[in-house]
Amino acid sequence: VRSITMLTDGAVDEPAQDTVKTDEPTNSRKLRPTHSTHFGDADFDEEEKTDIGDATWAEVGRACCVHSSMEWGKIFIGVCAAFFFLYFFLFALELLGSSA
Repeated sequence: VRSITMLTDGAVDEPAQDTVKTDEPTNSRKLRPTHSTHFGDADFDEEEKTDIGDATWAEVGRACCVHSSMEWGKIFIGVCAAFFFLYFFLFALELLGSSA
């Protein structure tokens, strides 16, 4: 469980009224400083179009380019498969062109 606490002048570690407790790590636009919406957020369907904040370039870069090793492996296999089929497609076109 993740909780955010604010310290006041007289008290130590007393949670303020703004305490947010969630089970998921940062899966809400309310927990991001820009209030940007990401696909798969817990509150994805609860917002209006005017509630959506702008995403920073850092958030865009993290969403597009930061992957686990398993995801990078799947991307590599997909790219290799695309080159494999592209090569044989071009090879078939060359055979058709030279047979005429």
